[in-house]
Amino acid sequence: MGESVIDNVILLADSYKISHHRQYPPGTSSVYSYFESRGGRFPYTVLFGLQYILKRWLQGSVVTKEKIQEAKELFTAHFKGNGVFNEEGWNYIVERHGGRLPLRVCAVPEGTVVPTKNVLFTVESTDPMVPWVTNYFETIFVQVWYPMTVATNSRIQKQIIHQYLKDTHDNLESLPFLLHDFGYRGASSVESAAIGGASHLVNFKGTDTIAALAFLRKYYHSPMAGFSIPASEHSTVTTWGRSGESSAFRNMMEAFPDGAVACVSDSYDIWKCCEKIWGEELRDAVIKRGKNGGTLLIRPDSGDPPSVVLKCLEILGKAYGTTVNSKGYKLLPPYLRVIQGDGISYRTIGVILENLKVHGWCAANVVFGSGGSLLQKVDRDTQKCAYKCSYAVINGEGVDVYKQPISDPSKTSKKGRLALHHVNGTYVTLEGGRSDPKLASCVCEVIQEFFTKEPHYCPYLIQRRPHCVPPLKLTSRSSSCEIQTQRKTLIYNTAFSNFKSSSTLCKHNPKENKKPLQGSKKRLQKAPYATSSFNQPCSGLLHNKNMLNSQNLAYKINQCWDAQTPQPPVDSCSTALCASPPFFHYSPSEPFTSSPFVIDAVISQLNGKDVLVPVFENGELLKDYTLEEIREKADLSPEDIDVFKFLAEEKT
Repeated sequence: MGESVIDNVILLADSYKISHHRQYPPGTSSVYSYFESRGGRFPYTVLFGLQYILKRWLQGSVVTKEKIQEAKELFTAHFKGNGVFNEEGWNYIVERHGGRLPLRVCAVPEGTVVPTKNVLFTVESTDPMVPWVTNYFETIFVQVWYPMTVATNSRIQKQIIHQYLKDTHDNLESLPFLLHDFGYRGASSVESAAIGGASHLVNFKGTDTIAALAFLRKYYHSPMAGFSIPASEHSTVTTWGRSGESSAFRNMMEAFPDGAVACVSDSYDIWKCCEKIWGEELRDAVIKRGKNGGTLLIRPDSGDPPSVVLKCLEILGKAYGTTVNSKGYKLLPPYLRVIQGDGISYRTIGVILENLKVHGWCAANVVFGSGGSLLQKVDRDTQKCAYKCSYAVINGEGVDVYKQPISDPSKTSKKGRLALHHVNGTYVTLEGGRSDPKLASCVCEVIQEFFTKEPHYCPYLIQRRPHCVPPLKLTSRSSSCEIQTQRKTLIYNTAFSNFKSSSTLCKHNPKENKKPLQGSKKRLQKAPYATSSFNQPCSGLLHNKNMLNSQNLAYKINQCWDAQTPQPPVDSCSTALCASPPFFHYSPSEPFTSSPFVIDAVISQLNGKDVLVPVFENGELLKDYTLEEIREKADLSPEDIDVFKFLAEEKT
């Protein structure tokens, strides 16, 4: 969107966040948090809107000296002095990172349909000097709840309409236009209308919320995401007077002689209007217009929706006739339909369509419009959205973090670094060491590296370096402070025999000055599925003997070597943080502790089951989804829940 009342990223936080930099344990160098739906009204969620938040607020150099000064003045008055504001930390971000936020975000692809109680995205700090940034931005990250919930609400309604259309109609061609967004005027602001309206367009293509079109054009590469038609409102009908209602309708059809038009018809007497005006007086004009490719949608706008829609169809069916489709349901002529835009929600659409089905009417006879129930009757607790810290590095050691309130077990949070795996159509969140095997062996995509012979820079290895140098990145670009990690022995078995095996992949150069990290071997010896061939030299052979795992698993890295190269000089930094002692000191002779190494997590990642992908790092957007890509992800599939079972359970 354009200009905003707030255009300072430092102000995107709840007041209490401003003081949190002083509250973490001494020696904290990294904070890792995640976002999830802990349950709620709908059994799944459609992730959407994160890209907007990243682009609108967090991408690029978003912190400046001017914004720091603005925030300082505001917070000094807000907190009545007290020195709460972390001016030093923000100045460090400007001077060390050029105003780019040292954050890494990994998320499921937008549009992905994920059952509740699973991780949807993770956020972690990438600079040990400012670990507090992860949860400082909880406020803005949690606002993903709104587009996500609207997209989910809209998709549930799509499932309901789809099922009735499938049961009573010959095709599904009209589905993308059977739920129209009427919610612009009922939204709390233009921005919320744009975000909510865009979320609906993930599932449908009909909208009257123009702000959503501009939103999707700017943030999701969609030149035109939704469509509408000329339509009357009560003022354009009632200004003709009660006796001029027929003239108002005739004028409408003459002004728009082809294409679809919608006429609100309950200004006075909906039954008389359908029977006398549309059914008799204007009948020939409607049919003539239909021959030119025009379609008339008659809109009732009051009364009990199930009974009103049915009665309108019965009256119009007598006047214009009906056909019976291959499934035995009645259908009005193709130039005539009913649009119901009053009282529409996921709870009422099914009731209306069931009533039509019971009385022999095809679901394709009616189009729906929804406003407040689509964009407004949701909140953060609709899907119980939460953003919680699950992992931190304190004094060089990884610590699993969680909450477990005795008064409400449903608010128990997840532990450790997380991954979302998709196995046999089911999503599973892996916690702690099971989620991120990279942490346990100081390797990232180690298997791919061995077979592609591409160097890898380990982002999880704590090495000796100037304490104000930024931490390692997950990107492929190397920097002066990244230290190449070498590997010595790769042991694998027939589970991966399809890969090319070669002992040359494991060899290291004995002439180079290398010193092994003593903790690596010790750590892996204690890991699950350890082999008795730990000390065997690298031979490229397949090792199946003495494997302790029952899954005929795989790959083990025996030792991790650190290339002891001199550190390049570090550019000067005037921030006081750079002059302060480092949070921790690391010596290669000391063991490096981390989460337990679990082989099945490695195999799952290699098989492409880890759904979380990096989307943002250090101010740079790594993924830029288009609306069409998101629509494809969010489309209905055989794996979908039974929507009618869900509605029945909710009703009881």
